[in-house]
Amino acid sequence: MADSKTKVLGRLNALRPNETPEDPRWVNLTAKIVTLFKAMPLSIAGWGVLCVLALVVFFVSGRGGTGAALKEALGKWEPYGQAKLVSVEGTGTKTNKKECLKLSFRGQTDDGTTFSGVSYGYDDFKQGSEVDIERLAGTQDVLHVKGASISRMGPLGSQLFLFIPFTLFFVCGCVLGIYYPIKEGLRALRFLTYGEYAIGTYQEFLPPPTDKNGEYVRGVPAQFVYGFVSKTDGAMTGNYKTMQPELYAELQKVPLLYLDDEPEDQDVMFYYDLPDGIYFDSDAGVRGRLFKVLPHFALIALTLVLFVATCATTMKFERAEFSIASAATTETAE
Repeated sequence: MADSKTKVLGRLNALRPNETPEDPRWVNLTAKIVTLFKAMPLSIAGWGVLCVLALVVFFVSGRGGTGAALKEALGKWEPYGQAKLVSVEGTGTKTNKKECLKLSFRGQTDDGTTFSGVSYGYDDFKQGSEVDIERLAGTQDVLHVKGASISRMGPLGSQLFLFIPFTLFFVCGCVLGIYYPIKEGLRALRFLTYGEYAIGTYQEFLPPPTDKNGEYVRGVPAQFVYGFVSKTDGAMTGNYKTMQPELYAELQKVPLLYLDDEPEDQDVMFYYDLPDGIYFDSDAGVRGRLFKVLPHFALIALTLVLFVATCATTMKFERAEFSIASAATTETAE
């Protein structure tokens, strides 16, 4: 506990609240970057979810996986011809107890061009049967068996077991890692630029509500009420919310920033809520320590690289092959 309190006070001292310049104050680029990317601890969690998600899809979906199925589902397919299934093999991938089949087909166009390729599907395809072949509009060599897929995991509908959870986790990661941090970061930048400096004095402690058993409701923060004097509105109060009230229980005086043009419940930002890595300079406004955000940038870079690699890999699939009949062959056939 003592170490945690020391850490809180050390972070507060690093901000240099006593050197807070008058508003509107200059916020340099480094400080803006640190504020936007370090506004919330949830940002690390969000990018961590996205990073793990990219790894999972990379290894689970693999070459010709979800990306190929998505491209197929969004594309327009046109009739190309007919072909014979020269082989039907199991792939080992199962959905709803049905195994995905690899369908190797071969056919010939009216001009004598022979084409061959593979598709994947869960229907009851039989070797030697005739099937309809479709081509992806705008391409020359992207063919599939009608009702089957270019994706090794089958049509997109059969990949919902992977696609739906992937989408949910992706949205969750984006909300935690991008939306909320940037939203809170932009709010923090308003306070850093235009917030008036004041010292809050402890007035009241508001514990979390209790349930029917008299125990504190989990996940609900406690609040400390601090009073301060606004230059325009006189005596005001601000509530500091925390899940660790024991770290702040003995703090009678706290530095804060307030905005006169904000609603009363949003017009205060305590220095404890400001992102780690920025500090005030009486001569240069608000400055940032870029090294504080480098691990965060490393995680973001790794995540983006993994997503690019995942998309590039899962978009790859086996294209159809063509062989044009020679003149001698054509004459013999005639």
